[in-house]
Amino acid sequence: MRRLIVDTDPGIDDTAAFFMAFGSGRVEIEAVTTVFGNSSVENCTRNAITILEAVGRPDIPVYGGAGKPLLRENPGLGALVHGEDGMGEAGLPSPTGAPTPGIAAAEIVRRVMAAPGEIDLVALGPQTNVALALSLEPAVAGALRSLTVMGGTAQLPGNVTPVATANHWYDPEAAAIVYGSGAPVVQAGLDVARMVATPQERLQEFWATATPAAKILEAITPFHDQAYKMMGRQPEGRIRYNDVPAMGYLLAPELYETLFAYVAVETHGEHTLGQTVVDVEGVRFQPPNVTVCTGVDAAGLIDLFVSSLMTLGS
Repeated sequence: MRRLIVDTDPGIDDTAAFFMAFGSGRVEIEAVTTVFGNSSVENCTRNAITILEAVGRPDIPVYGGAGKPLLRENPGLGALVHGEDGMGEAGLPSPTGAPTPGIAAAEIVRRVMAAPGEIDLVALGPQTNVALALSLEPAVAGALRSLTVMGGTAQLPGNVTPVATANHWYDPEAAAIVYGSGAPVVQAGLDVARMVATPQERLQEFWATATPAAKILEAITPFHDQAYKMMGRQPEGRIRYNDVPAMGYLLAPELYETLFAYVAVETHGEHTLGQTVVDVEGVRFQPPNVTVCTGVDAAGLIDLFVSSLMTLGS
């Protein structure tokens, strides 16, 4: 059972990833830290509490974090895909719980340094909290068991610019700090996210269980589905939750193909801001710093995703 901190900006696809993790029985989520991204950090914090209450885990602490990038203004583009509230404007009831007192970055430092080599950290949103934690205590980099980042691309175009993905483009300076920190970074970005789209009929099996989690995912998915269809990114009859492959790497790394390479994050380019520059051939003669997910057994991951969801409904 791996010990996990989830840094997140829920988010429809974050919700799906959380439900997968809880249903899998393969990780123990010890804390949740929230960051701006798919919505404001206030909305994302509320949504995280909603997710935990839906799976009967209101005991897991939720710490609010960064509300804007390190050096820039919040671009505020998440509403296009996730709605103004981050949850598809589905009118979900407010959670009964509240955030735990504390600051996300400081909690990451405290928890990781209290258990060196034991904590996995997965960052599903912009990496601002993680960069702040590494700045507060650089030793966090060496104390993490792993740091899985959702975002970036080695082989495909970006999704907010021709070359950059949303989470890196939102705060490129934070991503650059994380990638350059020496932490055991795994990039689970669009290279694998674009491969994984779940048939709607398989999701309907979960929705039919009518559990609190099923009702939430069923209510919030249509907004996400329509937004992706408008952008031409959703296969007909299938749903793509981009955060699921990032969480999936923590649960079943054997399903993934990876490349260990030097990766830099562009922080200055007029047209390339936020790009993950993957030195596949080693032409810069820099030591590798990132495990890049380049492929995934999509059918195997979809089976794991759906079976984990169904466990929540059993």
